[in-house]
Amino acid sequence: MKTLKNIIILFLFSLLFFNCNNRNVAVLDTPTSGNTKIGVDETLLPVIKSEIDVFEATYDKAKIHSTYCSERDLFNLFFQDSVKMIVASRELNKREKAYLKSVKQYPNLTLIAIDAIAIIVNKQNNDSLISVNTLKNIVSGEIVSWKKINKESNLDKIKLVFDNPSSSTVRYIFDSVCMKQLFSKKHIALKCNSDVIKYVSNNPNAIGIIGLSWISDKEDTVTQSNLKKVRLVSVSEQKVATCLNSYKPYQSCISNNDYPLCRNIYIINKEPRLGLASGLTTFIAGEKGQKIILKSGIVPSKAIVRMVQIND
Repeated sequence: MKTLKNIIILFLFSLLFFNCNNRNVAVLDTPTSGNTKIGVDETLLPVIKSEIDVFEATYDKAKIHSTYCSERDLFNLFFQDSVKMIVASRELNKREKAYLKSVKQYPNLTLIAIDAIAIIVNKQNNDSLISVNTLKNIVSGEIVSWKKINKESNLDKIKLVFDNPSSSTVRYIFDSVCMKQLFSKKHIALKCNSDVIKYVSNNPNAIGIIGLSWISDKEDTVTQSNLKKVRLVSVSEQKVATCLNSYKPYQSCISNNDYPLCRNIYIINKEPRLGLASGLTTFIAGEKGQKIILKSGIVPSKAIVRMVQIND
């Protein structure tokens, strides 16, 4: 009888310990503490890495495990439930929304920034103006020589390079510039944005397509080093690009809708409760996170107000 009593006591103690342990695990995963995995579009790596670094420094019990990848891989991670939160340059489409609804998942969409697609050329290339129409003809393979763009150019065959066949930059150019016309098969696909910058810097005939945040932060030594290696191209919506109608992807030009190759940046979060992913989302969309975006050289989704005291 005594043995049975001891077994019952041991069982109740074990049950109590198990429940307490479970409660501790739940408490660890809060908006400011614990561990979580997220996916990020690789074209946004510099700015989102800065956000995560500051978030983790602010909340020392929080650890964000981020995967930077192409857009196609990013959404695959999301729909395979490998991550609950992604940072992407597009919204969910109707088919994706319908699927998530069928499995009773209702993600939140948060606009955090307005980004741009940057066009870069080699430092030896003096052609720093291009129209959207000319870019379209380069992508389609209709224009294959720099001399067709500028008869006085010392360069000949154009080498168009982009980061990854599955990237958001390729999808953007395909949808918004080429209007879903096929790419020429002669273009060069690399792995990531840093590879594009390196290739363009080493090849005078090259023209590259990258995410703006890789070259936009004026205070970051890595992005400024990237920018020094290449020449940033001004882009015009007009058929003929001139100095008066062409714009570089500067913050003011993006905000005023002057630069034609802009895109929205979203956080898509399907975390079932208020955990660490939700905390990071709130941080990035909040005042501190938006200031980090402003500093990065792209445009925050919310206006940053600076208080100035005027003395008589």
